[in-house]
Amino acid sequence: MVPFGVDALTVGFRTGTIRGRRSSVRFLKRFLVASVLAGCCVAGCGDEVQKQGDYTVQIQTFRFFQDPIAIPVGSTVRWVNVNPHDSLRTVTSGTGSQDSTAGALFDEVLRGYSSGQAEGESFIYKFEDRGSFPYFSRLPEGHEFHGLVEVQ
Repeated sequence: MVPFGVDALTVGFRTGTIRGRRSSVRFLKRFLVASVLAGCCVAGCGDEVQKQGDYTVQIQTFRFFQDPIAIPVGSTVRWVNVNPHDSLRTVTSGTGSQDSTAGALFDEVLRGYSSGQAEGESFIYKFEDRGSFPYFSRLPEGHEFHGLVEVQ
């Protein structure tokens, strides 16, 4: 029970004791600032590049997810085929099948998952240089789709 003459804002949040209005307001301000800062750290505060590490791109039907993906230099990207076992897909460097340099960095065929598996085959590539690295899947024929890795 709150004593006469003291409103709900003056009740302490930490210990349940009654404090003066000034300390409760100060605590509330600090709590709100800390919450906002913690939310920004967890959410990433925009489209900033995450720290160096391992990133995953799923091959879903006829698209890459997450696309485009921004990573720092020295990070690795793992492409994984999440389609059923009879679904072959490729991860091929380049802008498309008409690109004369297609497959110069990588060109991997990945089989989809088999019964009892959560995902299919995967391929990992480490990006050591800054730049834009387009890639595509040339399988199945007639369904070419594209992705992009931005190394910053």
